Amino acid sequence: MLSPSCSPDDLEQRLIAHGFKLSGDPEYWLALKDGGAIESLKFPVDIEVHEIGQGELPDFCRIMAAAFEMPDEMIPVLYHNFSFVNVLPGIHNYLACVNEKPVGTGRLFSYAGYSSFGSTGVLPEARDYGIGYALYAHAYND
Repeated sequence: MLSPSCSPDDLEQRLIAHGFKLSGDPEYWLALKDGGAIESLKFPVDIEVHEIGQGELPDFCRIMAAAFEMPDEMIPVLYHNFSFVNVLPGIHNYLACVNEKPVGTGRLFSYAGYSSFGSTGVLPEARDYGIGYALYAHAYND
């Protein structure tokens, strides 16, 4: 699912070029593929990605809010919402770090053999470094 505020402006064309198809409403895109494309993703080896536990939820929410340019007042709201779902089966929250500094977040939802990766947010200063690719590859391998 894509928010109308997603960037870059040509994201729809990029999705189509990568085999996604519009499925329903304007923000629902779907691609069913084998995992062969994962091996072709390139990202620096100094990006460390791991699934978070409850103890890292404050960092996760802080990075997510900053990545999506939400006001700081949203951090407690995110924390409240994610504190309930972070422990549910099939929901996996990931934090990406460079030199131990959190710079990105991602979420994997799995149910009945299907998975969807989303809510990928990267701090503005860390964009174009491969953080999103690293998050996706790690979640896919999990």
